[in-house]
Amino acid sequence: MYPESKPIEHTSRNSWEDAKFVEAVEKTWRKKLVISALWTEVCLTFPALMALKEGYKVYVVTDTSGGTSVDGHEHSVQRIVQAGAIPVTWAGAT
Repeated sequence: MYPESKPIEHTSRNSWEDAKFVEAVEKTWRKKLVISALWTEVCLTFPALMALKEGYKVYVVTDTSGGTSVDGHEHSVQRIVQAGAIPVTWAGAT
């Protein structure tokens, strides 16, 4: 879909701790992020919270991220939303 885009390799569960990742986001000059992740509790929550703190408008795709349990997923989404993120589904994010 975006042939000019290159994947950014990172080993951290929190992509916002990876300087190359943040630099790539900053180079877009965009302040709205749509985020999805493997594990809601870590891979989605921490980068979303950190991006919000840095002034980004964050949309979290709730139905494409999974938790280690239903409660874990739901409570993590609640935490992110309370911090200011906007929950969306895959259909709303496309």
